[in-house]
Amino acid sequence: MENKFLEERKSIIADEQSEVESLKDRKKSFQWSKRRIVALIMAFLFVYLSTVLISNFVTIRRFEKENQLLEEQLAAAEAEIKELSSIIENAEDPAFIEKMAREKLKMVRPDETVYFVVK
Repeated sequence: MENKFLEERKSIIADEQSEVESLKDRKKSFQWSKRRIVALIMAFLFVYLSTVLISNFVTIRRFEKENQLLEEQLAAAEAEIKELSSIIENAEDPAFIEKMAREKLKMVRPDETVYFVVK
């Protein structure tokens, strides 16, 4: 009877120990899952922040190129304004009027002969 009681007790203790081991294994695997989750979150954050950083870098480069193009257009417009202002200032000068008539309108004086060179 005593042997039977000890055997039952040993089997109960063995079952409890196997349950404890099982719980320890589950806890270890759960902790491993926590580590994996943290690692995945860190990887996701790294990829997301890298993507945002690269996107911002590309946007800044595009704006710099656009700014440079606009500055070139501004410089060209200012040069054209300067040229047109000089034309307006010289509009009353007889020498300027004659020059424009010869260059733009291909006019000549009555006593001049025009020769064209043909190649």
